[in-house]
Amino acid sequence: MTILDDVSVRHRSPGHDDAKSTGALDMWCQSLRSSMETGANDVDVLSMSGQATGQLKMLDAGGSIFIVSESREISASHLHFESTTQLAVLSGSIDSPVTVTKTGSPNSFEAERVFWDLYEDSITVEHPGAATMPTGGP
Repeated sequence: MTILDDVSVRHRSPGHDDAKSTGALDMWCQSLRSSMETGANDVDVLSMSGQATGQLKMLDAGGSIFIVSESREISASHLHFESTTQLAVLSGSIDSPVTVTKTGSPNSFEAERVFWDLYEDSITVEHPGAATMPTGGP
């Protein structure tokens, strides 16, 4: 399935009741390509409300990506996700790096590429950039 222009997605990892799982996350992007398993010959199915139903297998997102989870806020230019590994690979560029902010924290960091294990909620950074920390009041 391919969707263009102002896409929003809510994803819940399998086993989201497990204490290690990150649970639900919301994502907004400009374009989305996905593959879903519906139990009916692996064909993408849209419900009457226009929402895709089934088990997500793969997702590619592009454009201005913004993700909010229970633990992080992330902006990136591209995302690739595989459900078999629960690994999201987020990438940016020198001019528009991936930015990661821990929920509730004013601190953030940038990187060219981030590997986010959604099951363990762990992040691995490739080619780190600047870290931003508030400097205090006037």
